[in-house]
Amino acid sequence: MTLRDALRLVLRASGGAVYALLLHGLLRGGEGRPDPVGTAALLVPALVSTGLLLVFAATLRAGREPMIARVAQAMELEPIPPPLLGWLRTVTVAWCGFFAANALVSASLALFAPLSWWTLWNGALAYGAVAFLLLAEYVARKI
Repeated sequence: MTLRDALRLVLRASGGAVYALLLHGLLRGGEGRPDPVGTAALLVPALVSTGLLLVFAATLRAGREPMIARVAQAMELEPIPPPLLGWLRTVTVAWCGFFAANALVSASLALFAPLSWWTLWNGALAYGAVAFLLLAEYVARKI
């Protein structure tokens, strides 16, 4: 299986799961949860993560510069060395995995968990995970 095939599989699985969770949340309405509009509002972080997944994944096509390489180049004064570009492509794949996982966690919490759990994840822990990934990539690139 190529990287492209694996990425397509992740996109299909995560996108389909988010849409299924969204539909489920909108149809169930009550059951101690907010109304369908409130549930849809809780799904916004999942939809944002799905959008970011699609944007990052689109940069992994052949002949395109990976998103993390673009970010790294914006932070550096000198051009990124070619050997580092392959690694930055792998980091972009890791970000795609993070966004897929975050979309699924956010949607699941919006639909099935108490509001306090959703708030903890989307208001603090997800941002901590993003900060950790950014810092880890930066430190690894400098090493």
